[in-house]
Amino acid sequence: MPGGTMAADMGQEEHDRDAVARGRALTALVRPYLPLDVLVHGPADAWPLVGPALIARATGSLEAILALVPLRREADADTLLRSLYEHVTTFAWLAAEPGEERMRRWLKTDCEARLRADDDCRKVGVKILDDDRRKELEDTVAALPKGMPVLLGRAEAADAHWASRITGLRDSTTPTSFRGLYAAAYRRFSAIAHPTNLGLNPVTVDLDGPHARVQLEERPPDMEGPFGLATIVYALGLYVAAETIAWPTKFEIDRVLTR
Repeated sequence: MPGGTMAADMGQEEHDRDAVARGRALTALVRPYLPLDVLVHGPADAWPLVGPALIARATGSLEAILALVPLRREADADTLLRSLYEHVTTFAWLAAEPGEERMRRWLKTDCEARLRADDDCRKVGVKILDDDRRKELEDTVAALPKGMPVLLGRAEAADAHWASRITGLRDSTTPTSFRGLYAAAYRRFSAIAHPTNLGLNPVTVDLDGPHARVQLEERPPDMEGPFGLATIVYALGLYVAAETIAWPTKFEIDRVLTR
């Protein structure tokens, strides 16, 4: 029925506007604290740099996701949401024990990834690391005992620490947890981020019989996008930040989410 469709369209548009308003209000809480100058002497005291930097990256990702709302580009927002989730979850895992041990594990994983990228590039005649820098990274990897757990492991460890400390966060068996959001915000949109059959759905339309159409993405107005979910993931990161780096405050976050 046309009237029913119009009501659904208006409902989803209002939902998107609300998500954008909340998201922008949340990112506005972070902006007064950046740029931030810190002293870092090595992995043992790198948290004052790495923690805020992860929040800065998450802030940029959410702003980019919200910028896609008027473009009606849900597939790209889905892809960005996965990156946002990974940054927030890694932040929460590090923030649970922001000392030398976890910072060294984060550093080892970072160095291993850089070396793998250089290995692959060298196979096609491109060096992204000079030999001296590569030797430094190899020495760092050799000196450190182990890297970070996989993302799922980081999510479950974050839940184990933060579920009793953050209002609204539940244990890993529920959707309202870092583990639950791993399923809902990361795994769910994996097929959209990659060139799969499901990932092509946003740009294909079934017509009568055997006919189909390829077009630029035109998100159906009544389809719920990832924009509200993105603000939830980001807000969780800010609640962890309030407990560990003291900005923004829990009161400020609560005020945005409840108004």
